[in-house]
Amino acid sequence: RISDRILIERKTARDIVDSLIDGRLIHQARKLHSAAPRPLLIVESLDTQRVHPNAIYGAMAWITLDLGLPVLMTGSTEQTARFISIAAKREARILDLLMVHLRKKTIDTEKSAIKAASAEIMSIINGEMDEGYLSKKWNEEVTSQRVKILSELPGIGKSTANKIMAVAKDIMGLCAMSEYELTNIEGVSSIQAKDLYKFLHG
Repeated sequence: RISDRILIERKTARDIVDSLIDGRLIHQARKLHSAAPRPLLIVESLDTQRVHPNAIYGAMAWITLDLGLPVLMTGSTEQTARFISIAAKREARILDLLMVHLRKKTIDTEKSAIKAASAEIMSIINGEMDEGYLSKKWNEEVTSQRVKILSELPGIGKSTANKIMAVAKDIMGLCAMSEYELTNIEGVSSIQAKDLYKFLHG
């Protein structure tokens, strides 16, 4: 296996014919075909005098045309090794280029986010805007977390937690509310208000 993408299997011409005769070739070829995105079968044409060429070509035709598995014929073990070496170097080069591209994309994204945040902060400082997109997004996430925490308290569901936080604004505001003020929140019962006040103040 050269990489997660490429898997190469080597067989001699004799192996191919033997596998074809005993019925293993179909299973082996299908297994290789499904084992990686880019499988390749290398057939070394050794001992060809003991194997009829038509038998080899017939097997190769079935594997290539019917199954769609790429097949490469080599003349020796040395040729096979040379091909695999070149293929491995090429795959490594492709992976290196991909990593460089991904790193550049990540850096560009981070720079863009920092630039947007800096511009928003300067606009707020200069009085050009009260609240920008990033600030709104942050506030929404903070509010969501507050509601989630509050909704996990006994007797307080998400709907009630939303109503309470809409009035209290934040945890400090919630802690500053009296039991009477909690009761006056729409959707909050006197029992919920009492239990929540007791939980907050002991």
